[in-house]
Amino acid sequence: MVFLGSAVYAGPVVNVGYIHDLIAQKWGVEVPYNQELTDLSVVANMEYLLAAIDVANKKLNGWPTTSYARTEYATTAAADSVATNEAVETLIKYMGAPFKIKTTEDTVEFSLTISAKGKFYINWGDGKEDVIDRDDTNETLYSHTYELPGAYDIEMGGKATAYSSSNTVAAVSFKDNVNIKKVSGSLGYIFSTLANGGQPKFYSTFAGNTALEGQIPPALFYGVSGKPTKNMFYATFSGATGLRGAVPEELFEGVVGEPMEGVFYRTFENCAGLTTVPGNLFAGISGPPARDMFHGTFSGCTGISEIPNGLFAGINGAPAQRMYNATFYGCTGLRGSIPDALFGVFDGAPQELMFGNTFFSCKGLTGAIPANLFAGINGSPAKRMFEGTFNSCAALEYQVPATLFAGIAGVPAEKMFYNTFAGCSGLSGNLPGGLFGGIYGPPAVQMFYRTFFNCSGLTGFDGEIFGKIQGDAQSGMFMEMFYRAYDLSGPSATIEGVYLYDIWPDATNAQVGNMYKDDTGLDDYANIPSVWGGGK
Repeated sequence: MVFLGSAVYAGPVVNVGYIHDLIAQKWGVEVPYNQELTDLSVVANMEYLLAAIDVANKKLNGWPTTSYARTEYATTAAADSVATNEAVETLIKYMGAPFKIKTTEDTVEFSLTISAKGKFYINWGDGKEDVIDRDDTNETLYSHTYELPGAYDIEMGGKATAYSSSNTVAAVSFKDNVNIKKVSGSLGYIFSTLANGGQPKFYSTFAGNTALEGQIPPALFYGVSGKPTKNMFYATFSGATGLRGAVPEELFEGVVGEPMEGVFYRTFENCAGLTTVPGNLFAGISGPPARDMFHGTFSGCTGISEIPNGLFAGINGAPAQRMYNATFYGCTGLRGSIPDALFGVFDGAPQELMFGNTFFSCKGLTGAIPANLFAGINGSPAKRMFEGTFNSCAALEYQVPATLFAGIAGVPAEKMFYNTFAGCSGLSGNLPGGLFGGIYGPPAVQMFYRTFFNCSGLTGFDGEIFGKIQGDAQSGMFMEMFYRAYDLSGPSATIEGVYLYDIWPDATNAQVGNMYKDDTGLDDYANIPSVWGGGK
């Protein structure tokens, strides 16, 4: 406890105005202050002062249970005005430095940028400190050079009072800083949500911090609350390859409201040392999808072992562009199945790249693709809507669900099923009739390009898998669609009983090349033109 002194009462003591001004001017926190309290010889008035410290503690340190305003502390503090003033200043100084950095052993220079208005404190760890008083939100670089290389303990404090309106500027950023070894405490205490709802952005704040190690501090964003803003956590930890362990479940707990564009775009990209994603990580995010909201969020997180059920359950409504594009791209360490209730309830038409490469190269995912995974998506196809969604998920098993795309109906769109199941060699059995039955109208460029490329476990077709597609052939529309699906048997795919190669007899290799290459088990293989990959 910092309040020390004689147990004997020593008369009038601490200057409440001094303490109030210290807190307000140096750290930007207003605490209750009654200017009529000038006679502090009464312990009750000392209790009042300490209650103010409790308020400051709660605002700056997130300590809602502190209770210095007890008679025993008040009596001790009342004993010595000088000791008390110094002790309180020490306490507030500590509270003003809630975020700490341990640098690497070879640090000779350290830099960061700030784009927030307010008063900030940086103790560089070598006995020198800067007080930065900013009256604008322009992005500004701050650097410090050390006399000798070494490991330093940097402390940062203060309080932001306004943020930049730019969507690509962080309130504070250590981007590409290779001298950060460990961080602790909270940036959210310093760059917190403002009373008017203004939000900080942590846009690439730790991106490229390759020396940063250990777990992400659970309270890193404590003080950030309410509705998220655009690009709020864009690439925050992208490339911080030394981070380890579980993502703290309370990391975003204060962020509550509808998704915003790019809110978690590439947040943990290539953080290969992360192992666990808590199921309630985004529990506060609910409402209609937003463009790029989870674009590449865990891309390249090869150490994550499981996708928790209901991770995105709060997101309900009409799909948005690239909403889950590359979310788990390259998460080769994932095991188990894709949860049935991974997503919330969709209700609306497809959008461009809405599930582009979502599970691309998740080679360890097993089990069946949930039949209701995309339920509620209803309407005309969108360009690249399922491009590469399950590409290279070789361990996925069982038949492609007949109802997987049941709500998709309308005119084909460019690359709509481009590489969707390419390399899913564990899928087996016949493709269900009507799988793409709602697709009708003139062909589109590369609409089924390599859709089932290298799906060597497929055996044939349970009826017609396509709707009515007629019109001039387009570039790559069926190119290598079933190439290396060696076990295909029975008749090849038809539309209303007519073979595809009879519907487009003049198709070129650039349009349908090698669709059935080596699929010698097909009954009509000898009649399939060579341009389609057949034996004719």
